[in-house]
Amino acid sequence: MALDFPTAPTLNQEFISGERKWIFDGISWIASNITLLNEYTKCIEIESPTDTEDITFFYTPNSISITKVILIITGGTSVTTTIRYNEDRSAIGTEILVGGILVDSTTTGNIVTAFDYSVIPANSFIWIETTAISGTPTTLGITLSYTKT
Repeated sequence: MALDFPTAPTLNQEFISGERKWIFDGISWIASNITLLNEYTKCIEIESPTDTEDITFFYTPNSISITKVILIITGGTSVTTTIRYNEDRSAIGTEILVGGILVDSTTTGNIVTAFDYSVIPANSFIWIETTAISGTPTTLGITLSYTKT
């Protein structure tokens, strides 16, 4: 596929096509060494969560790096949950945040951007476990953002 660069670029103008970026140096377009990272998102909503949930979230054939998790509840006071991964779904798995996450936001969500283990190897299952509930939550929503590594 031929690239369609702007015909009258300005100095340091950027051109992006797919996952590559070029910068105009005043004479020509120079390919940047930076490959753009596309962020992906997976979402799940668990209705009437209990303190013993063990739900497969998704499977990744690619190595991924988790960038953000947003969790929110409706009803209830809080849910303690953990997100685990492993190539063997029957294994204990590795927690992305050791000790789990207390979800107590019913408005804007609990936003997590720092993890103990953020890189998940290819061919892994990712699953959600709940370990504690306060009140009677109606739903637990989880949005996981990641990039392919």
